[in-house]
Amino acid sequence: MTLDCLSGTWKLNAEKSKYIGVPAMKEAIVTVTPDSESDGWRWETNGISGEGLPMRFSFVYKRDDEDITMRGYPYADTIVLQNGKSKIGAGTFKRAGRVVGDAQRTISPDGRTMTVSIDIAFAGDKKASFTAVYEKQPV
Repeated sequence: MTLDCLSGTWKLNAEKSKYIGVPAMKEAIVTVTPDSESDGWRWETNGISGEGLPMRFSFVYKRDDEDITMRGYPYADTIVLQNGKSKIGAGTFKRAGRVVGDAQRTISPDGRTMTVSIDIAFAGDKKASFTAVYEKQPV
């Protein structure tokens, strides 16, 4: 896969998204750009949380099966990705070195929709799952 199918700006479609165990995000924009220091890409999310607070998190993917530091993500501090350069990818979330959740990312065949499904555990055995549906924005 080329980075073209993932690169760009993606806007959350809140009506098509589903959240269980965590407040639904009010709005979010994901921007994916090539990383100038590697053959990977940079993911940045900006938006408004379900609690109405500003939210911003990011990470840089360089290669599969490598711990990647997440900055600003409220539920984990590290992600490990598999198939990071394909239309269908997977990830494992960690917090303080312990696995706390997983994710699946799928880009539709027409390249216009990205679906991110996450199952994650919080402290105290509280769990959440959500599916966020994003639509690619025109350049």
